[in-house]
Amino acid sequence: MSAKLTDEDEGERGVRNMKKKSIASMMLALALTLSACGSNVAGKTTESSVTEESISTEERTENSTEEAAETSETTEASSEETEDATTVESQDAESAEDDNSIEESAEDTTDDTADTDEESDAEPNTEETTSDENIETSPFVLWSYNGYVDECKEYTWCDDFTDKDFDKDGTTDRLYRTHHEEPQTADYVIEFGNGNKLEIDGVWETGFPHIQMDDLNGDGEKDVLFTLSYDTSTDPWAFGNMLVYEYDSAGKSYKEAELPFEKTDEVGSTALMVDYGVPSEDGHISFDVKKAGYSATLLTDNDFISNYWTKEATSEERNVYEASIEDYQGSKAIHCNMEMITKSGITISFYIVNENGQYVIKDMGSTDDLIQVKVNEIKEMSASENTEQTEVQATAATPQTGGHLVVIDPGHQSKGMSEKEPNGPGSSNMKAKVTGGTSGKTSGLTEYQLNLTIGLLLRDELVNRGYTVIMTRESNDVSLSNVDRAQIANNAGAEVFIRIHANGSDDTSVNGAMTICQTSSNPYNAAYYSQSRKLSDCVLSAYCSATGFKKQSVWETDTMTGINWANVPSTIIEMGYMSNPTDDANMANPEIQKKMAVGIANGIDNYFAQ
Repeated sequence: MSAKLTDEDEGERGVRNMKKKSIASMMLALALTLSACGSNVAGKTTESSVTEESISTEERTENSTEEAAETSETTEASSEETEDATTVESQDAESAEDDNSIEESAEDTTDDTADTDEESDAEPNTEETTSDENIETSPFVLWSYNGYVDECKEYTWCDDFTDKDFDKDGTTDRLYRTHHEEPQTADYVIEFGNGNKLEIDGVWETGFPHIQMDDLNGDGEKDVLFTLSYDTSTDPWAFGNMLVYEYDSAGKSYKEAELPFEKTDEVGSTALMVDYGVPSEDGHISFDVKKAGYSATLLTDNDFISNYWTKEATSEERNVYEASIEDYQGSKAIHCNMEMITKSGITISFYIVNENGQYVIKDMGSTDDLIQVKVNEIKEMSASENTEQTEVQATAATPQTGGHLVVIDPGHQSKGMSEKEPNGPGSSNMKAKVTGGTSGKTSGLTEYQLNLTIGLLLRDELVNRGYTVIMTRESNDVSLSNVDRAQIANNAGAEVFIRIHANGSDDTSVNGAMTICQTSSNPYNAAYYSQSRKLSDCVLSAYCSATGFKKQSVWETDTMTGINWANVPSTIIEMGYMSNPTDDANMANPEIQKKMAVGIANGIDNYFAQ
C-alpha cells in the first residue's frame, strides 16, 4: 500500500500480515478464553497465531483437559490453569468443583445413553437443547476449529449452517472445516446431500464463511458463491474473499470461475486497483477504477487527509468486503460493496454479471448516491455542492428525449497533431495525438473528408430514427486528440461511441470492411468489452449487408487510444480500403455513401434491440 498514514495508523497497519489480518484485540481477548467447540475437538483447544495487536501467548487460555476418562484431579488442575490465564480471581475452589461435577455428570450421561437406542433418542436430546440455549457464543471460536461448522455450538453464526439445503434439492448440505495453524489458512468442504462435494482450499483462517447458490451463468444449474467476511476487523470494510464455482452437470462437479479482479496469489482475492489523485485544497480526492471504467470524487476533508491518507497521488488495491447474489436485469448477478478509502466508510457498489460466458463488472457507482459518507471526519457537502451533484444525477438518470444517446466521431482532421499522449490512462506508451489519415488512391479523397461526410449522413439518419446524437466534430478544421474524442463520449454519458474510419494497405488487392474493439483483458476498460464486441459485430454485419462490401472480421486490440480512454461501449468501423480501387471508388460514390450510413445505423438499431 502506497498511501501515507499517521504514526499511530502506521503502527496499526504494520501488524497486518500478507493476508491483511487486522483483528480487534479487545474482542479477540474475550474469544480466546472460550474452550474449543463441537464433537470433533472434544475438550481440546488449538492455539491460533495472532498479530502483534492481539493479546500475548501468556495471556491466552490453555485448556489442557484431555479425554473424558481423565481423573477429577487433572480436570481441577486444568480449571485452575484456565482461571490464572484469564485472571478470573473471583472463581473459588467450590465453584471449580461444581464445574467438574457437571462435566462428570455429562460424561456419565453420555456413557449411559450409549447403552440403548431408546435412551439415546429421548433424554439426551432434552439435555442438549437446554445446554445449547445456555452456551456462551463468540465468532472467534471458529478460527482454530476443525469439524462440521453446524456442530460448533459456541460459534455465533452456527445456525447459518444447521439443517441447510443450499442447492434447494430437498437434502441437507453441510460445511466441513480444517484449520492449518501454519500457514494460517483454512480448508472448507461443502458436502451436498446428493453426494456432490466442493473442496475450497487455502483461504484465510480468520474469515467468516457464507454460502449462496443460484444460476449465475444462465445454464440452468445452481452455482456456488462462497464468501468470507471480516466483520471483527479493525477496518471491516477493507477486505474479504469471494469464490464462484459453476456446476458442470455432465461431470457432476464444480469448476472455479474467473472473476474480473486483479491477478494475485491470494485465494479468493477481490482486489481492484484504484488510482487516486492529489487531494484538493478542501480535501476532496478524485479516483479512477480503470478495470471498471469508473471515475469519481471522494468528499473527504483536510483533517481526514492529515490523519489517514496521503497528500500525494497514489494507487492502491481495494477489496470487496461484502457480496451477495441478487436479481439484476432479469437474471442473477453478484452485488458487491467496496470501501474506497481506508477507514472512511465511503463505499461504492457494483454488480458482477456473466455475459457471454465471462464475468464482467457492471454499474459501478451508477449514481452518486452509491458514495456515502459514514464517518465524522468527513464533512457534509455544502448546499451548492449538493445542488450541483443532484443536477448531475438527474442528467444521468433521465432518458434522452430523442431515445438512445449516440456519440459519432469522424476520425482524423485536416491537420494532424504530432504531440504525444498516453495510449491509455496511466500508460507509459505514448502515441501521436491524431494523424491526418490516408487518402484514396483512385479518387484522391482524403480520409478525414470521407469520415466527416459519412458521420454527418449517419447523424441525420439516426436523428430521423429518434436517436439523440452528439458529434465530436462537424468540421475538418479542428484540433482534437484521440483522448479528447473519447472524453466527449464519456462526459456525454454516451450509450454507444461510433468512430468512423477508412482503411489502407500496401497491398492494393486487399479490400473489405472491419470493426475494432478492445480485448477482454484490456487494462483500461475491460468491463466494456462484451458490449463493445456486440456493438462491433452488429455494426459490421449490418454495414456489409447494406453496402455489399466484403465482410472481414472484428479485430480485438488494446492499441487504439480512442478506445482505451472510452468508458462507454465503443467500436471503430473501417468502412473499406482507400488503397483498393474498387473500395475507394465505391466510398466516393454519393449513392453508396447513403447506404454506408444506413448500414451503420441498422447495426446500431440491432445492438439496442438485442
